Amino acid sequence: LPASSPASPVSRVNLPKTCGTCHTGPFVSFQKSQHYKLLLSGDDRGPTCSTCHGEVGAHLLSPASLSKQCSTCHGPGREQERTGRGDEARMLMTEVRGVRAQLNEAQSIIRRIKDTTLRAKFEEQYRQAEVPVIEARNAGHEFVFDNLKERLDRAKQRTEALMDALANQ
Repeated sequence: LPASSPASPVSRVNLPKTCGTCHTGPFVSFQKSQHYKLLLSGDDRGPTCSTCHGEVGAHLLSPASLSKQCSTCHGPGREQERTGRGDEARMLMTEVRGVRAQLNEAQSIIRRIKDTTLRAKFEEQYRQAEVPVIEARNAGHEFVFDNLKERLDRAKQRTEALMDALANQ
């Protein structure tokens, strides 16, 4: 069915459910958002998965592109003006990427540890640092940035502790 058909799994309204069959966490969070309610109401201003992830979900907007996308509805003089919302989204996305980069570096270091007991200890610490990053990503799909910030702060603390422990091992 073409995307224009209301019965199509890739129609604007159905796309989140279609994507959510594999991307459960982001979908559950998105369902809590005002954006999802707007989409379900039939309002074409409501963003959907492809708004940020492209037609086949193969990419993620850069922090600057995300800020620009948010500003199309929430920028100065817009109907749903929320000054600074796009900039806040850009900043948070940049921070999440920074924590992920640190975790990638930590994972690389952990893989090189020869002592299996010590490596297992660090792998567990890595997983504990990774959990709030995943939660932050999911919270971003809810567009309630306080939730994202809380999880991001926890991820930063755990990642810094992991990096310190690795540096001192």
